[in-house]
Amino acid sequence: MIAMALSQKIKKPANSAPEGIFLALTKIILWALLLPCAFDMRGAKIGLGPLSFYLTTSRIAIFLICALTAPWFFKKALPLIWREYRELFLSGCAFLLIAGLAAFLGRHPGLGAERLLFYGSFFYLFCAGLVLPGRFVRKIPLYIFALGVVLAAIGCWEFYRVEVKVFLDYVFIPMTGNQSRASFQNPTTFGCLTVIALACGWIYRERLGLATLLFSCLALTGGVIFSASRLAALGLAVFMLGLAALLIFSGRSWKNFLVALTLAAAFFWTMSHYKDYFGPQRIKQAFIKAGPAFSSPEAFDAFSSRRYSAWKAAWSIWKDHPWLGVGPGAYDRHMGDYEEHKPLWLGSRGFEHPHNLFFWILSETGLAGIAAFFIFCYFLVRRIVNAGPIERAWPLAMFLFFEMFELLVKDAYPSLILTLLALYAARGFEASEPENSQNLVR
Repeated sequence: MIAMALSQKIKKPANSAPEGIFLALTKIILWALLLPCAFDMRGAKIGLGPLSFYLTTSRIAIFLICALTAPWFFKKALPLIWREYRELFLSGCAFLLIAGLAAFLGRHPGLGAERLLFYGSFFYLFCAGLVLPGRFVRKIPLYIFALGVVLAAIGCWEFYRVEVKVFLDYVFIPMTGNQSRASFQNPTTFGCLTVIALACGWIYRERLGLATLLFSCLALTGGVIFSASRLAALGLAVFMLGLAALLIFSGRSWKNFLVALTLAAAFFWTMSHYKDYFGPQRIKQAFIKAGPAFSSPEAFDAFSSRRYSAWKAAWSIWKDHPWLGVGPGAYDRHMGDYEEHKPLWLGSRGFEHPHNLFFWILSETGLAGIAAFFIFCYFLVRRIVNAGPIERAWPLAMFLFFEMFELLVKDAYPSLILTLLALYAARGFEASEPENSQNLVR
């Protein structure tokens, strides 16, 4: 997306043929960033002194775009960001500085520096996107929706074809378990992202044909089913009910929604006869377990797939390292000191993360880091509320809902999706271009 703005150096008439070519090229550039993240191919591990990097297609693409656009960013974009989005920019930089201090003072500074560079590149993309022309920002939901349909279709395809699954395992970074490998995510992450993609499709629904919408509803619902993610299934149900309420109370036609919901339910019921883990019996067992789940901490821990244990472990780490945490990326390195909280399903493996974004930030950057993060969120929410219709933040809210039970942003593709959703929510449907944004790249 940053490269889109760079290619605007030559100003063209409003409806000229060259501008049509330019618009097509900018879409290709955006896909050139999305696709390497979505289909992250295996890379090589390199060492630079105390630093160690595992370079994959996603990281190469993001680092390359950041490096190529750095002169433009500091010379042209940064003055406008400082004038229009100063609080948002400063609060984000403060969080990164605190995370960097936590990495430097922690037991694993090299690992912390690698994580800091990884997430700092996404903050760079977010800041640069704040000053891009609004017509590109308005297309973000459509791009996420279309890519979500592709990933869901691949997930359904490899579910039936063993050779496809073997190929994806060989070429791309594999997921855990025996579920869909599409987008190299684990089942929960894959299912959550398909629900978010569906939310993006509905946000853009007035520009989507009914046939495309119905087909996509089926494809994305299939992606949730095949991922065997109970969390994503719950999110899908909440999304459907919320969408119905939105359409009904806003006075818009909801007949198309009922048609799509009926077809999705029929698809779900048909597929439920192929595997027990998403069949009626599995759903019945989930409801039976949900009853006594809150009767005791142990029962809730079992019902939540031991996430409660992971949260208690993160809390214990924070209590022992209250101010700056253990440093970015070092959560799993400290879990040997907290074996009493280790979930049973991990077996001999250690924790990778606490399955909660906020506990993760608290344990790795301490009280200072979580405070800076919430300050950044405050300025972001204020920007979203002041910019216009609040419904454009719906996919972002769904992403953060899933982040309370999973950690999607440990990989490049979900991190990029979060960056784009936050950017879209901050700019909005009819994003008014900042003053002098057309002069930004001259």
